[in-house]
Amino acid sequence: MILSAAMMLEWLGHRHGIESCRAAAQMIDSAVERGYAERRIRPREFGGDQSTNEIAAAVIDGLRRVTTRSHRVAGE
Repeated sequence: MILSAAMMLEWLGHRHGIESCRAAAQMIDSAVERGYAERRIRPREFGGDQSTNEIAAAVIDGLRRVTTRSHRVAGE
């Protein structure tokens, strides 16, 4: 569902020329990708031990990391 929301934002961004939608989609994709790579996202459907709420919390934490990192890079 989270990646579907990112796909919708990506489509809206392309369809209506809204760069902030495309940027948000990229941040969500990055947060989810990093969450899987760092084993912070472990859904039960794939043999993990996390509930939907735990996965949502991990993605939110990942988004905070992505946005914090992008602000540091922009400020350098």
